[in-house]
Amino acid sequence: METKEQEEAIGEQRPILCTPIGRISLEDGVAVIELDKEVLLPQHIEDHVSIMLGFSQQTGDIAIPVMMDFGNLRWVGWESRVCAAEITRPEWTTRFAILYRNPVQKVLAAFFAGIDHAQVPIMITGDREAALKWLKDPEDNSFRLFDDGHDRDDRAAEAANAIAQIGLGMLSTRTVISKEMDDLDAVSCGLNMIAEEMYGLFAGRDRVEREASKYRVRLEKIVGERTSEVKEVNESLKREIEVRALAEERLARINGELEGFAHTVSHDLKNPLAAIETASEALRRMVVPSVEDYGPEVVEVFDLIERNVDKANRLIEDLLTLARAGQFPERMSDIDIRGVVLKIIEERADHIEEGGVAVNVGKDLGVLPANETHMYQVFSNLIENAIKHNPENGLTISVSSPGTVDGKRRYLVRDSGRGLQESDLDKLFIPFFKGADGQTGIGLSIVEKIVKLYGGCIRAYNDGGACFEFTIGALQAD
Repeated sequence: METKEQEEAIGEQRPILCTPIGRISLEDGVAVIELDKEVLLPQHIEDHVSIMLGFSQQTGDIAIPVMMDFGNLRWVGWESRVCAAEITRPEWTTRFAILYRNPVQKVLAAFFAGIDHAQVPIMITGDREAALKWLKDPEDNSFRLFDDGHDRDDRAAEAANAIAQIGLGMLSTRTVISKEMDDLDAVSCGLNMIAEEMYGLFAGRDRVEREASKYRVRLEKIVGERTSEVKEVNESLKREIEVRALAEERLARINGELEGFAHTVSHDLKNPLAAIETASEALRRMVVPSVEDYGPEVVEVFDLIERNVDKANRLIEDLLTLARAGQFPERMSDIDIRGVVLKIIEERADHIEEGGVAVNVGKDLGVLPANETHMYQVFSNLIENAIKHNPENGLTISVSSPGTVDGKRRYLVRDSGRGLQESDLDKLFIPFFKGADGQTGIGLSIVEKIVKLYGGCIRAYNDGGACFEFTIGALQAD
């Protein structure tokens, strides 16, 4: 009949869990894993770890000392050795002991523990009682304590022990070569040289890792600095975007106010001009029959009134056009620029023929995404400007597109006339600047505003006549 104490001891040693690598039991507060495999495969370790993770999640903190008994184990391959550290996870073990049963298992245990850094203190021994004592002693945290357990005079055991030491990463280990110089001494010599080779390789690897660590620190510093710079740039861009948004909102408001002002002014001016024009025509009808009584001076006065009324109306229309020139168009489409220029020439055919003007239009003026009215205003103002400032017959006007500049279409409108006043070149695009032969002084200002609206620029110069060179790109937000 078993006593209560014996029953508790037997119960404590019964398996509490079985995993793909063996059974797990409790022995005096130590979890004992008894391997039941002759060959330990990576899949065994992976499945074991998966089961233990699930078990720890269900039961909470289960970290206790663990002893792994190699049992009848004969081989642990490289892939399995790489996975070995996962068995010593701190989630379920506080310290770890490997119990070997023969010299082969001692070497396997050394390489099993030495291929990767264990996450808890580890002991390798052939003494079960020593393992249990160490596992239950919270003060003894010797890391990878190796219990060789053999007679130092046994050359074979010494060679086996040296191999185990090498497996643990102790590459300074050396075996003594006897005077026999036999096969066993040859093995010992080879082990010493292998250890030296491995030491050199590992030392080189460590140097590379140290250098890499320095570079990593430098790179992290550089990345940190660049990240800080990028953040500053992003903040700056964000502020700029906000400022631009406010500017665009203000510009839209100003444009709206300007157009409203222009419409108001034009309406207020056109009404009295219309009254003046009507009164002048009525008065002319009343006076002309008796022109002999008043003299020819009266007819000249009527003509003067009508000319100035026409001039005022043209000025008002030009003001409206100037107010709209720099505003975003409501309609955009692909505009054939050559078609626009031919339309302008056709509309002014009589005027061109009377003045004996020849207009040469390039075959390829491009197709631009733009507002047709804008493009019409640009080319019509430049062509009319050439005709107006060169009243003599025989004038030649050419419109061409000599390629692109920075992705923008380049255009050239030139004539064979008398050219521009050199003193006027830097003032031509100022609103209301008339020059010697100017009229309202608004046409070229309209051209410049539209060109800038499409991200381009314009300049005027003389080269055998007046030349206007400009570019047209994409519609600009500002």
